[in-house]
Amino acid sequence: ISSGFDQVQSYWGFVDGLAPAASSGKWGYLDTRGKWAIEPQFEQGYGFWDGLAPVQVGGKWGFVNRKGSFVVNPQYDVSTNFNDGHAVLVSGGKYGFIDTKGQVVVEPKFLSASSFNEGLAPVKTDSGWGYIDPTGKIVVDPQFDIALPFQNGLAWVRALGKDAYITKTGAFVVDPFPGTTVRQAKAKARADSAAAAAAAAAAAEQQSASDRLRLQQGIVGNWAGTFDNDNNVRLTISHDGAAFHGVLLHSGLREEFSESASHLAGSVGLIGVSVSRVSPSASATYNLDNFQLALSADGRTIVGENHDAGGKVDHFILNKIGP
Repeated sequence: ISSGFDQVQSYWGFVDGLAPAASSGKWGYLDTRGKWAIEPQFEQGYGFWDGLAPVQVGGKWGFVNRKGSFVVNPQYDVSTNFNDGHAVLVSGGKYGFIDTKGQVVVEPKFLSASSFNEGLAPVKTDSGWGYIDPTGKIVVDPQFDIALPFQNGLAWVRALGKDAYITKTGAFVVDPFPGTTVRQAKAKARADSAAAAAAAAAAAEQQSASDRLRLQQGIVGNWAGTFDNDNNVRLTISHDGAAFHGVLLHSGLREEFSESASHLAGSVGLIGVSVSRVSPSASATYNLDNFQLALSADGRTIVGENHDAGGKVDHFILNKIGP
């Protein structure tokens, strides 16, 4: 075989005496002597099957015969080799089938499809995988998660993680769902999943409410510590039944807070709304604060983070005063 090519389709090899090969980025077909039976001219090309090979031109797929003449002009987004006289086509994201004359025999309407074999082809709908005949008629109802082409009268399928073989009527050789059907088993699985999700959501909501109540009961009161270089800070937090409020005394200033709509889970957000001077202060200007406050496990300490309006970020710890 000559060296006049730089790439071959090793998967296909020679089929019907021809093999796809590329030269300088273009694909053609070699005969068994290594001569170009079809000169390199295609963007891509796959092996012959049923006397036709899929080739790509201008980003679209069509089919050529052994002479290199188009039997089906390039017009499809994707196509496969012919098998059982049919090839899968993809147009507009939907799957259908054409025959060896290039006629569309099954309109593109499926979510996916595989090759015909032994007179049936796996196709996928919103309900899952099933099988059609060459006219497009559903023979085995779409219901499986995976379905392979038939071989020796049987096809391998999978549903809900269970593998099985079916006959061409859709009957299981060994039924993995005794006493029920695939559809019924799937419906039950969906119902069970929805119930579990609802229970988890209810538990999470209950836990969130419990955490909120603990936070509400524990964080209300008087707190003292160091903040913004002041070792004698006092923070009083109250709750009016609807929202938290706070009053911060530090560095000769009195800042009032309202609860912020934005806060992290398990914390209270307080945003400064006003500030007044209550004693001499070294601060000529003051930026309102924005607190995120989290309560310690023992309920005796607040761990806080402050973002003031000037972009400054501080971390602080305050200890509870009194019981």
